[in-house]
Amino acid sequence: MTGTTALLLAAGLVLTAAGGGQAAPREQTRTQAPPDHLPGDRHDTKAKDNRKGRVAASDRQRDRAAALGARVRWTDFGTPATLTSTGKPLATGLPADPAAAARAYVAANRDVLGLTAEGAAALELLTVAPMGQGAAVLFRQRFGDLPAAVDGMLSIGVRDGAVWHVSSSLARDAGTPAPATINAEQARKAAVADAGRSDAHVVRTSLVAVPTADRGPRAAWEVVLGRTPPARTRPPTPPTWTPATAPCWSVRT
Repeated sequence: MTGTTALLLAAGLVLTAAGGGQAAPREQTRTQAPPDHLPGDRHDTKAKDNRKGRVAASDRQRDRAAALGARVRWTDFGTPATLTSTGKPLATGLPADPAAAARAYVAANRDVLGLTAEGAAALELLTVAPMGQGAAVLFRQRFGDLPAAVDGMLSIGVRDGAVWHVSSSLARDAGTPAPATINAEQARKAAVADAGRSDAHVVRTSLVAVPTADRGPRAAWEVVLGRTPPARTRPPTPPTWTPATAPCWSVRT
């Protein structure tokens, strides 16, 4: 096995993993902030994201960002792609524990993040990664019972009870998506057909969610494919699974 390919299928709209998915920042104020790369919110440049629509940041969000004196860029979901300190913290007086500090920051700053109370409560803690004297706290959105497979990420940089940097591909609408209109077997067949390889086989199939700006979250099947290694004349070594260099994300809704 030399690689794997992930596909997302739900049923009409086709999404393929693109460089800067729907949450890619399109607008900036003040000084441009450097792009961030979070799991789920950046897609391979060899593929294409066909999701449509855009939600503008509200006046309240813009006012709050301006009051912070932060560099800010907005996603197509109307949420901050980046909020970066320009010398003073974005927030202070938070708990010393990084995860608790990040949770407290979200609860107190839902207005600038563009989150409802339901959306903030649905954030799933993925990891706390130490970085120098601080830590990066990574969250993933859940839509109903489904985790986000593309976008829906939030990273908060904290140090000593203060937040210095925020980057995200959050969606405003964290509601429960309608059920997928195809079943798992149909999704697997579609994924294999889309791969266009006779040696493709299904490694894993999972039901996930994909946020869109114009239609809310969509239920999708994430199908991970692998290539069957050629026959050998001697017993093969155990296969090594490595991420594909150009994963393809197909969403049909």
